[in-house]
Amino acid sequence: MPVIDPRLKRQLDGSGLLYEVSSHYLRGILGFTNGRSQVFLIDPTTDSVGDHEDHDILSPIADLVTYEARVKIKAYELLKFAGTQRLGQMSIVGTTLVYKADCSVDCSPEAFRSVVETVCLLADKLEKALTKGADNF
Repeated sequence: MPVIDPRLKRQLDGSGLLYEVSSHYLRGILGFTNGRSQVFLIDPTTDSVGDHEDHDILSPIADLVTYEARVKIKAYELLKFAGTQRLGQMSIVGTTLVYKADCSVDCSPEAFRSVVETVCLLADKLEKALTKGADNF
């Protein structure tokens, strides 16, 4: 079980997001009004760059083994889309394409929730486009 930074715990508890602790991540599911849902993962490890500390928030988009061909076909569009976003970027974790953003350990619970929601909304939009509407995550 990972050790959770007390600042992250404060953000999570204050945000109202429901989550569970897994072996490496804190995992939750955000539901949308259109009936879709999106998994989010939070790395409890604190990243530091100078005086800035943050946590990674990730949301899976597609399994690359299953959707490799579509990802290759859509690669330019994916990169173009990601380049227009003000928050986050795409990344690969294992065989999964994810949308990822950093969130400061010092932000309010409301700002934290906003980052999680934005990451999930963007990941869901990309998942829907890449998987022809599937809601696997």
